[in-house]
Amino acid sequence: MSNYHDTSNSISVILKNHRQEIELSVKGYEVSVPIKSYWDNNWLIFSCRLREDNRSMYGEFPCFMTMELQRLKMLLEQYQSGGLPAVSWNGTEPNFAVYLYPNFRLKIYFYAETDSWEMTFQKYAEPGDVETLIGFCSDSLKQYPVRDIGIK
Repeated sequence: MSNYHDTSNSISVILKNHRQEIELSVKGYEVSVPIKSYWDNNWLIFSCRLREDNRSMYGEFPCFMTMELQRLKMLLEQYQSGGLPAVSWNGTEPNFAVYLYPNFRLKIYFYAETDSWEMTFQKYAEPGDVETLIGFCSDSLKQYPVRDIGIK
């Protein structure tokens, strides 16, 4: 079961399995006002909340860049169309990773540096789950596109 939604300025997605729920959100750019740095302009603030049994864990930090989110979207689309047998993706900061295996097992890994905890969400991806993740990437990029001010 999955649910995709846009709340105020953040873009979020919720995925569920039989005992876990994970909420992924893109909160915005780390640097809200563009500056003369291609790289600094494109870091996204990302949050993750995992609910499992009677506990909840939450982390938030700059985790990946707009162009890395574009790459994840492209890989998911290729997987969905049958062009890729699997997806193995993580950003420059290896705190967040998405894996889709040939047997449709979805694995999302998140590490919160500040609290020194890591979590893994797993489920067998239904057709709508991949579409939901693609929509999450697309809408996040519409809200927070790659900012290129001509300086790299």
